[in-house]
Amino acid sequence: MDAPGRTTAIYRKNLPHWEVEDGLYFTTISLHGAIPAKAAEEIYAMNRRLEKEACLPTYERSRIVFREMERWLDRNCGHRWLEIPAVATTMMEIIEHNQALQIWDMHEYVLMPTHAHFLFRFLHGAEQYRSPEGRLLDGFLPRYKKYSGRRANAILDRVGERFWQREWFDHWIRNEAEAQRTVQYIQNNPVKAGLVRNYLDWPYGSWARR
Repeated sequence: MDAPGRTTAIYRKNLPHWEVEDGLYFTTISLHGAIPAKAAEEIYAMNRRLEKEACLPTYERSRIVFREMERWLDRNCGHRWLEIPAVATTMMEIIEHNQALQIWDMHEYVLMPTHAHFLFRFLHGAEQYRSPEGRLLDGFLPRYKKYSGRRANAILDRVGERFWQREWFDHWIRNEAEAQRTVQYIQNNPVKAGLVRNYLDWPYGSWARR
């Protein structure tokens, strides 16, 4: 895998975000309420504390914050809409439609009951979604969540309700070894959560469409 290009944006919402030219991103988005509000505040506070201490590189801080997020996501708090077949199938169709439009090259993904993991690189079709500040993740992901959430809510007969949590986690992949570890992590998620014994038996992952 070629090394990514220059940094194009570093910014923060509740969590920090780092975009690079031609970056391969590991991204996690979760359902609204999948991480309880109190736990989310604790995670954000942990990140701010680590930033102030400045004793760890950005990559290590990101790993610590993600591990805490995943600990809560694995508890499957709140609704489990992404394991409903009609909802999950629609989500997969949207992912593949964006692939067909050359918005992203989705290397691997999995839909868990309360969250989704993506490993992707933006393609030329994503340029139309850049934010006014020139950010791709910040320009595309909110639109993706808004559209997919509206589609899911229509299936669930929910009107005016938030589907996805506002914040997302992203991390750009540094090298091929990390990319392979991330693929394995995504594939192992349904097994780790006790949903199946072999990841190939989980129907809501990229492997189910190949």
